Amino acid sequence: MNPPATPELTGTAAPASLHALAQLVDRLAQGTGDVQLGRKAMTALAQALAAPADFALLSITQAATRHGISASTWTRLATRLGYQGFADFQAVFQAHLAQQTPYFYARQTRQAVDLQQPGGAAAAVLAAMAQSAIDNIHALGSEGHAQQIEQVAQQLAAAPRVACFGLRQMHSVASYLSYGLGLLRPDVCVLGGSNMAVAEGLAQLASGDVLVVTSVAPYTRMVVDVARAAREQGLVVVALTDHRASPLAAAAQHAIYVSHTSAFVSNSLVAHLVVCEALVNTAAQLLGDGALAAVQQRERWIARLGIEQ
Repeated sequence: MNPPATPELTGTAAPASLHALAQLVDRLAQGTGDVQLGRKAMTALAQALAAPADFALLSITQAATRHGISASTWTRLATRLGYQGFADFQAVFQAHLAQQTPYFYARQTRQAVDLQQPGGAAAAVLAAMAQSAIDNIHALGSEGHAQQIEQVAQQLAAAPRVACFGLRQMHSVASYLSYGLGLLRPDVCVLGGSNMAVAEGLAQLASGDVLVVTSVAPYTRMVVDVARAAREQGLVVVALTDHRASPLAAAAQHAIYVSHTSAFVSNSLVAHLVVCEALVNTAAQLLGDGALAAVQQRERWIARLGIEQ
């Protein structure tokens, strides 16, 4: 029988690396750990450390199936160790794997190829992609995520100007957020193009304006550099990234952590788009009648120019 619930790692931060997690297991085995875990939780943690690639790449549902331990057990274990949830716990394994295996896209493609099954490759792919998207979105349901989204939406609604910046496939996330927010208020843009174009866009911003940056492992160096420079210049930097170990998290005043675990050949963006939609709708509530007036003004221009049929 498991011991009664105890506060998660009282006075101690959740292990930030796989090495620190392994050290915690050693202390627990010696009876000197900072938290009490039952036999089932200790077994689960030992399995995770024995198969770090599984817990970096699999969704919580897939990990539960492969290792015969329920998803709820993994979630409870993660929170008991001081993480916000399974996605936060999983980020430790993802960071470790990224350090060990720099060829991210080849690894993801290998995983996608391995999903093929006789007589139904497309069915297997669709089922795996749908389940990983569900798991990533479900991880957003924690109270911590709601607080992060509320704080960021307040910044997006109140700032004089807002710019969004992401490169490679994360440019689409920056563009999506910029478009949605631009429906509700003026002075919203997405930075892009050459380095000079990005510099010129940043030059239009002043202290107190908001820059939203987005990148996930493997991180794009220029996005990190822009985030650091923007904060030094007095901009309010908001990061949409994957976990606390992200270099964007250290550069930002506000961060929202979004899981992107998937069998997709690159990073999955489904949960990021849900976060963008939540930010835009929360900002709409904060802006109230001003948001409605901005949308109505846009609709008048759409009608006058005959853009829609």
